[in-house]
Amino acid sequence: MVDGIESGCWAGEPYKTPSLGVVSAHPLMVADGNHRVAAATAAGLDGLLALVTAGPGLRINAFHRVLVDTGFDADTLKEAWRGLGLEVREAPDALAPVLPGTVVVRCGDRSLFVELPRADAADPTPRIDHAVVENLLLHKALGLDPEGPHVRTLPDGRDPGPDAEAVLLLAPVPLDDVLAVHAAGGRMPRKSTYFTPKPRSGLLLADLG
Repeated sequence: MVDGIESGCWAGEPYKTPSLGVVSAHPLMVADGNHRVAAATAAGLDGLLALVTAGPGLRINAFHRVLVDTGFDADTLKEAWRGLGLEVREAPDALAPVLPGTVVVRCGDRSLFVELPRADAADPTPRIDHAVVENLLLHKALGLDPEGPHVRTLPDGRDPGPDAEAVLLLAPVPLDDVLAVHAAGGRMPRKSTYFTPKPRSGLLLADLG
């Protein structure tokens, strides 16, 4: 099982989805469901609730990182990252990246453009930017716990909030990379894929027995 991704599943029919027989006849991937997968695993279940969907409307959007209550400004970030040998430059007009390999950082009225290091033989294949950002830019360079109180995850298009000191904009993970990680039995970095559209909110009761 992969964090947030599992090959094959069963699904209920709250939205008049295909019958379980039809669904189980095809290989499925549960994406953006790490909490549901974890809950099902902890409960010892052999399935989990899932929304079955497909088609051109399904998209993988970017998942960014926000720094709060760190006291870091643009100069601090630039110096720390350059200290690791990364190429960092001021880029007032930089847009959010659309392809992996770079990060655009909004820090107050300044923007930084960061080139991530090239993958080497020790890196997993494919390498996902989110793991590099959390391990290198946040933990090693800044001493921050990527899962701690000073780092928030931010789905693309959301407001980072008034207390955001810096927003690290990452590119969406290509679908081919998600599928390659899945096929290799690997683990996607946490909060790296934001699938849309999302189902409407609601309450579903189902017999899990």
